[in-house]
Amino acid sequence: MVFPCLEKLRLSAIKNVERIWHPQLISSEKLTSLIIEGCGKLKYVLSTSMAKSLVKIKYFDIVDCKFLEKIIFSEEGDITEEEIEFPQLDSLKMKNLENLRGFCSQDHKINFPSLTILEIDHCPKLKGFIEDNRRLTPQAFFDEKVGFPSLQKLSIGSLTNVEMLWHNQLSENSFCKLREMSVQYCKELATVIIPCDMWSTLKRLETLRVLYCGSLEEIFEFPRQGVATELRELLVWSLPKLKQVWSKDPGGSSSAFENLHSVEVWDCWSLQNVFPASVARVLPQLKHLDIDQCGVEEIVSKDIEGSDTAITFMFDQLSILELRQLTKLKCFYPGLHTITCPRLKKLKAWRCNQVRIFGTELNDYADDRQPQESLFLIEQSTSTFAELEEVCLTSEEIAIICKKFPEVCFPEGKVLAVSSYHDENSAIFLISFLEKFNNLEKLEFVGCNFREPFGFGEEMNAGIQLPFKSLKLDNLNHIESIWNDQESRLDHFLPNLETLEVSGCYDLKCLGSSPAPFKNLVTLEVTHCCKMINLVESSTAIQSLEQLKNLKIRSCFKLEKIVGNEGCHESEDRIIFKSLKCLELKDLPNLVCFCRGTNTFEFPLLEQVVVMRCPELKIFCTGVVEAPLLERVLATDEDEDRKGHWDGDLKTTVEQLYTNKVGLNEKISDLELSDLHKSMEFWRDNLQGKLNFRQLLALEVHDCGSLKSIFTISMARSLVQLIKIEVRNCPMMEQIITKEGAEEETVVLPCLMTITLESCSSLTSFFLGSNTLECFSLQGIRIIDCPKMFEFASESPRNQDMETNGRVDAPFFNDKVRLFSFCIYIYTSLCHMVRM
Repeated sequence: MVFPCLEKLRLSAIKNVERIWHPQLISSEKLTSLIIEGCGKLKYVLSTSMAKSLVKIKYFDIVDCKFLEKIIFSEEGDITEEEIEFPQLDSLKMKNLENLRGFCSQDHKINFPSLTILEIDHCPKLKGFIEDNRRLTPQAFFDEKVGFPSLQKLSIGSLTNVEMLWHNQLSENSFCKLREMSVQYCKELATVIIPCDMWSTLKRLETLRVLYCGSLEEIFEFPRQGVATELRELLVWSLPKLKQVWSKDPGGSSSAFENLHSVEVWDCWSLQNVFPASVARVLPQLKHLDIDQCGVEEIVSKDIEGSDTAITFMFDQLSILELRQLTKLKCFYPGLHTITCPRLKKLKAWRCNQVRIFGTELNDYADDRQPQESLFLIEQSTSTFAELEEVCLTSEEIAIICKKFPEVCFPEGKVLAVSSYHDENSAIFLISFLEKFNNLEKLEFVGCNFREPFGFGEEMNAGIQLPFKSLKLDNLNHIESIWNDQESRLDHFLPNLETLEVSGCYDLKCLGSSPAPFKNLVTLEVTHCCKMINLVESSTAIQSLEQLKNLKIRSCFKLEKIVGNEGCHESEDRIIFKSLKCLELKDLPNLVCFCRGTNTFEFPLLEQVVVMRCPELKIFCTGVVEAPLLERVLATDEDEDRKGHWDGDLKTTVEQLYTNKVGLNEKISDLELSDLHKSMEFWRDNLQGKLNFRQLLALEVHDCGSLKSIFTISMARSLVQLIKIEVRNCPMMEQIITKEGAEEETVVLPCLMTITLESCSSLTSFFLGSNTLECFSLQGIRIIDCPKMFEFASESPRNQDMETNGRVDAPFFNDKVRLFSFCIYIYTSLCHMVRM
């Protein structure tokens, strides 16, 4: 059978077919595209003769064929060591092939002279691109039997049996044009991603991304002397065993990586440093350095030559430096040094408690504490201040600058983030400090315990007007309202404010009753304010925001109404939102209405309404709603590309969404909870059954003073996509998952890869119950300051007398826990010994 004109073939969801072509079939030589997806019982795709006939194929995708073992299968009479070539194939994608063992067997050589894109994902039994059962040593994924002379983009992921990538002998010119490479979720990959001999082959590589490889300890070996690289972008995420990015520092100065533009390193808690001194000395093109949640004690390691001579690190192009949650960071470099960053535009550090960003050569502490290391000395940083556009400063740094260096200013400063005002009795921000920022556009307060909304501790001169247009309030834990009648003095100071973002202000119950200081607001966003019941108390307050165009409210789990009851009872009252164009309501499980009153609501300019995962929103309001320009309501994530929902008017549409339960089961991918005081009561009464956690990927819970557990066993069974869970600063937390009755079924968390438990002084176990807990993908467990935790899972709460004087006999992992990964990394600072 022949198809002389067939150019494109797509086979989808053919459930009971084991092979596509009859052995005698010779396909059309004109075939350019072959896509096979969801063919559950397919065992064979291409015979050797069929593969040879596809001389014009350019695109080949094969996805979701769980029984497929090889793409090309041998027939009786095939010539051993025969070469098969796909001369025009440009893109090859193989994904979700659970039993794939190779593209073909070791009897063939494969050449892809034109292939530019290769993507392989979730093929857990694949050890090598070509199956080779004869090797006694660990198989390299790529060897001399497959050629990729034109490959430019390589992406491999979830290859759980791959131990090494490169054989020491490769096909001639293979990978010599590779520009972009991504490696992720390869948990057995233990050898370096790029050994020293591979640099001469990968000489054009510009971008490397390495993510979620649980066994990897090093990324690079240094290239041989005289070999330069073109590497520009390096992204390293969630490598729990990574100890160093570069191995075997040769000393001196190495220009091999002088083309690096961007380096991002996240969630690598075993990492000791980021750069060896020889590399850091020669980074003339580095523009972006971002380090987040790592165990680094210094950014640059000590020079192996051990010289006491001061080193100057010149980062002439560095414009963005971000350091976040580096709890062990003590210095930039453990020796005499200076840093020059003449073009630095953005400098932010958060939760790097052992180091300052800015300091002084003198001991500026009032008490006898040892002075902290500073990344930049104020005396030497005049040029750095002059160029900065975004900066984050702590309370101590601001105090030092104000008291000892009043002449310092930030002439180009556009964004100022202020953090670490922790003392409730003395948390006062000096408003006069803002006079050092002539071009300030945005002010952020992060993690401050201000008693007043802005902590302004000075009597403000009536003639002062603050120039910034955007204000962000993030984790101001003691603020109960933003605007009040007594705060009307702010009206004179914030005439230009156009954007207000409020996030994680957990005591905030409503914005207030008198928004006079914010009458020119254009955008208002409120997220993760867990105690908020009403956005504003009265219709008068919301109507005062005459310029408001965008109103977005998300993840405020107790919110019941947007507008409170004050002034919303008279049916003749008309509430007009003169400028509002966009209204977004997401993840509000207790929202029952926009307003209870019978008022008429007018939205003359409203064009976009989003209502997602608001399961109790039965009505918009009881009165009339007028929105002449509105033509649809978006209720699901897919609605962005579709027409949305519409039943003639906004009020009727909202009622129909509730009746038809549209959008109630939409996925929540990331969830952050803090300051929940009623533990299981809050979950059972407010969230369980209302929000769908089946698509939850990441959960972060912190600063919940009374929370004893997070999930019941029945709730935990819905966490089928959860990859990452972090719990911090929850002193009453006893278990993460707890039993609720006599249940014997196994609890499976199939995708959970990393667990972080920190500063939970009452935590005794991760899981409590008689059930078995299975974690197929778990790779990393990080436990810090959890002194009562002796077991990962337990059947009953531990007796208080078992608080240790040393060691307990029970193993940390008992027979109630099934772990399918053999490379689990456990980082712990438990004061007692645990037995694995």
